[in-house]
Amino acid sequence: MILILCVFDIAIVFWILWYEGRIQYEPLLEEEYNILSRMGLPTIPLSETVYNTIIVAIVVNMIVLIIESKKRHKRKYNKSDLTIAFTYFTLIMSCMLWGSFYISSRIHSGIINEDNSLFRFPIWIFGKELFTSVVTVTRLYLSLCIIHLCVCLFYLYLCIPKRKGL
Repeated sequence: MILILCVFDIAIVFWILWYEGRIQYEPLLEEEYNILSRMGLPTIPLSETVYNTIIVAIVVNMIVLIIESKKRHKRKYNKSDLTIAFTYFTLIMSCMLWGSFYISSRIHSGIINEDNSLFRFPIWIFGKELFTSVVTVTRLYLSLCIIHLCVCLFYLYLCIPKRKGL
C-alpha cells in the first residue's frame, strides 16, 4: 500500500506541474508589479484547485499511513518494509519541501473563503472572521505537514527491526 501512495504522490506532483503549465495569468499592471517586486512579495496567485489537491493528498496520505501503522503491529518483520518506508519518507519530505516553496512563492488571497468547497463547512460552523483569523493558507499547510511528518516517523520506527537483548 505504501508503494501505491508513492505512485499517488508522484502522480499529483506531475498533475500540478501539468495544470500550472496550462494556466495563463493576466499580467499585473506595471505599478502593481513594481510595488510587489520591490517588497519582495510574490506576483503569481495560488490556484485554489492546486491548493485543495495538496491538502487532500496530505490528509489521504496520513489516513493511509495510520491504517498501515495499525496493520504493521500485527505483521512479522520483512526486510523490504524498512526500504519501502524510507523511500516513502524521502519522497514525502521532498514533496512537502517543494510544496512549501510552491505555496510561499504565490499570492494567497481568495483561497480560504466560503466559495472554496474545502472550507465551506468549517466557515459555516465557526464564522468567516473567526475561521480566517486562525486558519491561513500557510498555517494549514505547515500544520498538516508537521502532523504527517510525525506519522511518517512513527511508521518508520515501526519498520525498524526490534532486536532482543537491547
